[in-house]
Amino acid sequence: MKRFYKEVETNAEGDGWAVLLDGKSIKTPIRQTLLLPTIGLAENVVQEWQEQGDEVVPLSMPLTRYANATIDRTRAMRDDVIEQVCAFGQSDMLCYRVDEPADLVERQLAEWQPMLDWLSASRDINLSVTAGIIQIDQPPSALERVNHAVSAFDDFQLTGLHAVATGCGSIALGLALADGHIDCAETLELATLEERHQMGLWGEDPETMRRHEELGPEIFNANQFMTLAVPGARSMVAVKAMISGRVQGVWYRSWTVENAQTLGLDGWVRNRSDGTVEACFCGPAPMVQEMLSRCQTGPIASRVLSIKDEPTEPVSEIGFKQLPTL
Repeated sequence: MKRFYKEVETNAEGDGWAVLLDGKSIKTPIRQTLLLPTIGLAENVVQEWQEQGDEVVPLSMPLTRYANATIDRTRAMRDDVIEQVCAFGQSDMLCYRVDEPADLVERQLAEWQPMLDWLSASRDINLSVTAGIIQIDQPPSALERVNHAVSAFDDFQLTGLHAVATGCGSIALGLALADGHIDCAETLELATLEERHQMGLWGEDPETMRRHEELGPEIFNANQFMTLAVPGARSMVAVKAMISGRVQGVWYRSWTVENAQTLGLDGWVRNRSDGTVEACFCGPAPMVQEMLSRCQTGPIASRVLSIKDEPTEPVSEIGFKQLPTL
């Protein structure tokens, strides 16, 4: 649809924040006021609406879509949504392993089992593991604890958890991401481990690749939504990072610019004469944290040894750019 507004702003209303278009509150699809629990989430929704061009594209506004789903669906059908999320306690992908080939058996044990061990240690949820696809009955005590953990999420966070658990087929990955035990990239890698292994043997499958390309942003957006919905969450942070290792002459700066722009961050990156790379990342806290996580890996030719980051003053200019060597 055509853009029909000029100004976008937040407004405190009761216990939350509304988003106003030319002074009028945004309404959800069933005409409820889009009232958000934190100023951080409200400011990021404002940014989504401000970034629209002549055409308003709802699919380009994931936080708005999640907020609409929370108010119109999760809040009205909370027990049903909890039940849907908890169902992954019975069918969690991480519990269903292969018995061959040996290298995939080893990868699942090495990469999936630590997630279940974390779930046991952090939440006392002990899920059983089997080889094959025939569903097993999980211990009732484990399913009760899954329900207890999921029920503790508020409506907004529950919407994000539902998206991650559904996309990944795993309540363990959903809870680990929500608790900050793993990041978005790790969640995607764990959720696609078996498919990536198969493609490594037989070649890439276009449909599988398309699903992975869609799942990555879904995980990231859902995690951002959960994070910003936490009471006290603020939208904007600024961090200066010093990156050492093999990071010069390997396209690290260009890679950083590309990734930072993809995440919508402001700031800069530059080489230093001592062989390190220095960067300043400014933007929503979840996106800055995601960028720091990506910097640990860097482009293919790089080898990052360490990243030291500290809070700094935000930049005054919009956008992310490469600066001359210092």
